[in-house]
Amino acid sequence: MKMKIELSPQAFFEKFTVPVPGKFQPNIGKRIMNIPTECWIVQGVGESDHSPLNAFDNALVNARIGHLNLITYSSILPKFITYRQDSIDISPGSETGTILANASGSKGDTISAGLSIAALADYFIVYESHSLSNSQETEKLLVASTQEAMRIRGESGDTIFVQTVEKTISKKFGHVLVAIIFNPATYL
Repeated sequence: MKMKIELSPQAFFEKFTVPVPGKFQPNIGKRIMNIPTECWIVQGVGESDHSPLNAFDNALVNARIGHLNLITYSSILPKFITYRQDSIDISPGSETGTILANASGSKGDTISAGLSIAALADYFIVYESHSLSNSQETEKLLVASTQEAMRIRGESGDTIFVQTVEKTISKKFGHVLVAIIFNPATYL
């Protein structure tokens, strides 16, 4: 089937947009703090012989977040955040906060991405890393970076969480990602 390409965004959205259901009306005039209270971690790998963008999209789909509008946050989590072991169903197109580490490469490359999380006195700090190397190298960098961040803040601690993903690319393009996903329904 041949794909029709709509050149006008206005025409495209007029054709496919549906009315917002009444229960989803925006909170106009109300103060929203936008502090996430629930999260989970996903990882994905993707490859493509077509393009780097397809490899990235395949990694998103593999991580089960390819249907979301991801909004990337910097690396701070509130101390009261709740971690879920499993993801929840989020409606397609939902704005969903994330802290994202991702890496891309070409056939034959070994790529890795990872996150580290450290608990500070008042919040969690998250470090992201990505590289043309294996997971062990990415983990070493994450640990060193997180320790430096704690030292700069005058914090101590000997426990951090690290999650990495690695892929040796067999197709023309490859992508890996690790992401903290915030439940958009539980913000303060």
